[in-house]
Amino acid sequence: MYLGIAWFLALASPLCSVLPFGAEEVQAAELKDVILHNVEDALPIPSSSQTSVIASNSYTIVSEAVAVPNNLLKNNEFILSLDKFDAVPAVDGTIAKASASIKASLEGLVKAGIEIGKMQLSDSDSATLELAKKAVVDPETGAPTQAYAAYVDYRDRYGKALARLQAETNEAAKVGIQAELQALRNDWSLFGSKVEIEAALAQIDALNQTTNLSVYEDWTAKITDYRSEVAESLNASLRASNWTRVSVSSTDLAEVVVKLEADGKTLELPSLARVSFDVGVNPVHRSLFEHPFFQDRYWRSKSGVVLSDGATTDDPAELLPRVISGLVVVRNLELLFKEKISEAALDRLSKAKKSSLSGIPLSNISTGSPAFQDFSISTSTPIIIGAAIGSLAKIPNPKIGLQWSN
Repeated sequence: MYLGIAWFLALASPLCSVLPFGAEEVQAAELKDVILHNVEDALPIPSSSQTSVIASNSYTIVSEAVAVPNNLLKNNEFILSLDKFDAVPAVDGTIAKASASIKASLEGLVKAGIEIGKMQLSDSDSATLELAKKAVVDPETGAPTQAYAAYVDYRDRYGKALARLQAETNEAAKVGIQAELQALRNDWSLFGSKVEIEAALAQIDALNQTTNLSVYEDWTAKITDYRSEVAESLNASLRASNWTRVSVSSTDLAEVVVKLEADGKTLELPSLARVSFDVGVNPVHRSLFEHPFFQDRYWRSKSGVVLSDGATTDDPAELLPRVISGLVVVRNLELLFKEKISEAALDRLSKAKKSSLSGIPLSNISTGSPAFQDFSISTSTPIIIGAAIGSLAKIPNPKIGLQWSN
């Protein structure tokens, strides 16, 4: 269903002490709301990296932040904790502990069973299909034609340049990349047979008669736990340079009460003068969503269940209406206070093995300690404070007029 992306802002990390439900939770939420509001202002709502499958356009809040440890790909405890980002979110964006996982949802489709449809073509349509195929594949060798190979080369070069433009933050550099893209578009049309090949591909898509059952079998063999892909996506994102620095002034912080939680003790800190942080969006790339079968239009489930019906309301027959398609990560978080931090709080910061600020994790055994002075506390640790929810397109979406096997 297309309900769009939801941002999750979370503040109680399983890696640190948390406040009990009550007044402290309300106060912590105030700091959370300030951060969320400024993230919304600083970052445009991003498109999913898999736009043909996932749509994106809105925000919401849930309750859990996660500190990213050093050498995250080698930290098995952290990778196991990422299972929450493999859960299927509810329609309001929340993730219940009992939520089904993506893996379980896809396995549910396999259990239901599928049937393959076939389209009956007229003689004229058959001739058109064969001609379109010859533009892409040499009928004698089975290899891509020179025109199609050139098309793919320009397509890939254009895609890489476009990705660089989307990641670039320097305006002068953007102008150069935009000029490069324009030149590639021109050359793609002149030397890459862009119009001709895309017309042929459109005809093949429209007139192709069926799918191969082996494609489905290959897809089912690759259904797996997605935690490693989430971790790898996060690791790649942390190396990127497209972070946005956000600074929140005292005007927006007047009502915020910040509490230090350290090794089971809670201490109130002075009023805030400024909060600053870097924020970035980490797209979660799931390779199985790009498998040819996932978007194939010649199959349906035997029982009537679907992954997503593409509608705006949930239906019991849907197994996977939405997924977490991205993570919102904050790093280099710095809090500047109007008054000196108490000696008791400074002592706690210097000795604590685990600490957090109103639920935002500062330190634990795998992330290191925060930096602090009389008037400030900061941490360079990346912190997952939110997640983007992508709503799936209609899957399966079989073509009209297919004849179905029984």
